[in-house]
Amino acid sequence: MNHVLVAVGWGIIGAAAGWLARWGSVKLALLEGLEPGHRPWQVWGPPILTAIIFAGLGYVFGAELLLLLRSVFALVLVQVIFFDFEHRLILDRVLFPSIALALVVSLLENPWWAGLATGIGAGLLFTFLAVAGAFLFKTEALGVRAVLRSVPRRRGFDRRHRLAAFIEGHDRVRSIPRGGSADRPVPNAIA
Repeated sequence: MNHVLVAVGWGIIGAAAGWLARWGSVKLALLEGLEPGHRPWQVWGPPILTAIIFAGLGYVFGAELLLLLRSVFALVLVQVIFFDFEHRLILDRVLFPSIALALVVSLLENPWWAGLATGIGAGLLFTFLAVAGAFLFKTEALGVRAVLRSVPRRRGFDRRHRLAAFIEGHDRVRSIPRGGSADRPVPNAIA
């Protein structure tokens, strides 16, 4: 099939997928207690960018199964980018299923160790970037300190609980009142 026709058709599908991603972002924002934005770039950005990316992928890959797979991850990327620009937040509800899908796909397409090696390599890269950023700019890099600072230091909230709150997300900490602990919070108290 002609790659230009695939690109045009897949670009139209990309616009619809981008609109669906925006709709999902609005629902996720409301679920998180955030106010979704209504500026033109917030409303029209995801459909337009997704259409452009899908058209490019359609032109490069043609009508193959790989096109669908790449498009799913491109759609996730667009949703994450615009949600992050809008709310300065990247949701685990979006990333963890995407990571699980990537793991399953990497196990099906490649040797079993390729996905693991890529994950370890990416982890080492981000560790290097965090250390280099801290060394060069004399401050933390990649947002780790901001997350740890959002976890309040309270009596009965030791390092183990702070690490658990960091891993699970700092929203868990807000439910722990002063004087309570992560294991035994005081009921019906507001932090």
